[in-house]
Amino acid sequence: MLRSALGQAVRRQILVENPCIGIQLLRQKRAEMQALGVEECKRSLDAARQSDWSPLFAPAPVPPSPLAHVLPSIQDETAARERHLSPE
Repeated sequence: MLRSALGQAVRRQILVENPCIGIQLLRQKRAEMQALGVEECKRSLDAARQSDWSPLFAPAPVPPSPLAHVLPSIQDETAARERHLSPE
């Protein structure tokens, strides 16, 4: 960000050269992320629901599956096949 600002100063002829050219940034080690446990998730969601931002944490509506009308017939066929194949 500083390099960009100083580069802009060079383009506007406020500076003769960008002092950041040739500088290498130090690499920061990133800590490994850890997932929250079930209880931590529950506490976090409960706290979020009590905040002014609670609408953001409401469950999204789930649209019906486009295959919902096909599923009962597949289940019926499977059940019929199992009845036909099972010894009585």
